[in-house]
Amino acid sequence: MPSNKEQIDGILARLVAVEAELGIRPKPEGWWVRKWEWTKTHKGTIISLTALILIIPGWFVSGWFKYHLDYKCRGWQNNYQTVTRKHQAGWV
Repeated sequence: MPSNKEQIDGILARLVAVEAELGIRPKPEGWWVRKWEWTKTHKGTIISLTALILIIPGWFVSGWFKYHLDYKCRGWQNNYQTVTRKHQAGWV
């Protein structure tokens, strides 16, 4: 007489064979398939976290970039203003 463990193993083997035959629950074929299934299952969370990861730094970087655009040519602007003032005063 087979032991309980052997009987349960036999039943599980038959169940897996029936499920695979009917296509009810196909077994994942590898690492990539498992990751893809996980990604499809959690796509809402992934999209939300990706949006937060992009929005929060973008909020700060946009301000820093505007500051950079305002002050990156400060030396050139000062020189231009000096030449313009001299020209308007008739020095040149």
